[in-house]
Amino acid sequence: MKRKLTSLLLALGAMLILCSVVLLATYQIRMHRAAQRNEAATAQMLTLFAARIPAGGEDFFDTNMPVLEIDGTDYVGLLEIPALGAAIPVTDQWSSGFLSASTGRFCGSAYDNTLVIGGPDHSGQFDFCDKIELGTVVSVTDMAGTQFSYTVACVDRSSRAGHDWLADGKHDLTLFCRGAFSFEYIAVRCDRIGK
Repeated sequence: MKRKLTSLLLALGAMLILCSVVLLATYQIRMHRAAQRNEAATAQMLTLFAARIPAGGEDFFDTNMPVLEIDGTDYVGLLEIPALGAAIPVTDQWSSGFLSASTGRFCGSAYDNTLVIGGPDHSGQFDFCDKIELGTVVSVTDMAGTQFSYTVACVDRSSRAGHDWLADGKHDLTLFCRGAFSFEYIAVRCDRIGK
């Protein structure tokens, strides 16, 4: 009886290890493909935005940001943080999935200073959130080539990230992710330059 139980436990342990290896490999493949897709989208956007138009203090009558499809994915803009050498394409829709590999618009618009962008805490995505410095310049270029510039005003943390906390109404741009190791939500709050 003890032998059968030991054999069963060993087989179960081996199955769990195999499942873990398969999940890790799947995750790595997914992240690699997402990185390639993001690099291709960024390159195409940078070509499209050869001459950017800096946003001034104008009012936009239509707050809907234009969407451009690139290789089957709808994008609303390009997020850049020059001090970090980061250029991240922003999809039209944010995905809350655990294995989400894309940065996307959670809600709002750059046109009415309510934009909230969520991203995964992965290398090349929002891994900067917990270490970005106050005063860092951040820009979002919409798909028409209009560039909105911001400075980081503060970094907030919370164990829960509801819509009210993310879209706090006090700042013009919020970038957020869930920390991979802390499991808390990190929100980088930014104020628009020249509003």
